This record gives sequence, structure tokens and C-alpha cells, in this order.
Amino acid sequence: VVITVVFLTLLSVAVLIFFYLYKNKGSYVTYEPAEGEPGAVLQMESDSAKGRDKEEYFI
Repeated sequence: VVITVVFLTLLSVAVLIFFYLYKNKGSYVTYEPAEGEPGAVLQMESDSAKGRDKEEYFI
């Protein structure tokens, strides 16, 4: 009897966690340029090329 109660409790908790995670899907913003904007990609590449001569590394 005790094993059945423990099993049903664990099963119900697993189902509740599943539905909670399913309903609360998070969203995030990537700040990446859209595929149709080649100017933004070129600007990012030129910005990264500027700082090549002077880089600092913190360990």
C-alpha cells in the first residue's frame, strides 16, 4: 500500500512539473541581425577587425 501511494505521488508530481514546464516556455532575444541585412553583417565584421591590434586578456 505504501509503495503504491509513493508511486502515485511521484507520478502526479512528474505530471505537474511536465505541464508547468510546457506552459511556461521562455523566450529570449538574440540581438542578431536578420538574414536580409548584409550591411549589419559587414558592420559587425569591420568592428571586430578594428580591435585586432590591441587585445587584452584577463585570466
